[in-house]
Order: sequence, then structure tokens, then C-alpha cells
Amino acid sequence: MLEHSRTSAGERQPTDLNSLCEEYLRLAYHGLRAKDKSFNAQLNTDFTADLPKVTVVGPDLGRVLLNLFNNAFYAVRQRQQQGRPTTGPLWR
Repeated sequence: MLEHSRTSAGERQPTDLNSLCEEYLRLAYHGLRAKDKSFNAQLNTDFTADLPKVTVVGPDLGRVLLNLFNNAFYAVRQRQQQGRPTTGPLWR
């Protein structure tokens, strides 16, 4: 299925990881917000300013990031619904 859903040729290209991470972080956040209007999270990023571009298949890495971010937001939402803390020593 993944092979058929690809929109790129799968070629590696120099990619700004900061931009890629930010794009997929916001995509995951807004995707969850579209499903659950009650979900809120503060997105704090601390990207390295002088990070060099890396040669990767951007859409493939983006799907990995999207999955990781979706899993993290799901865990935060579960903790919120259970009334458990989502910050502090237990969450770091």
C-alpha cells in the first residue's frame, strides 16, 4: 500500500529537518484538533538554528514524524482525559 501511495519518486534530496519537523508537528496537531475540538496542547519547539541540510526522502521521513507526533498527541490526550499530568517530572 505504501508503495502505491507515494507521491514522490523516492529520491533523496537535501532537506531542512527543522522545517520538515515543524510542518509535520503542526499537521499532526491540527489533524487531531479537527477530530477533537477539546484537545489543546502548547507546542514548544527548540530547533538548532545552524543545522545543516541532510539528504533524505522527505515524504518518507515526514510519514515517520507524523506517526511519532500522532502517537505523542494521543498519549497526551489520554492523560488529559484521565486527569493525569501532561507536564512535569513524570512526563519528561
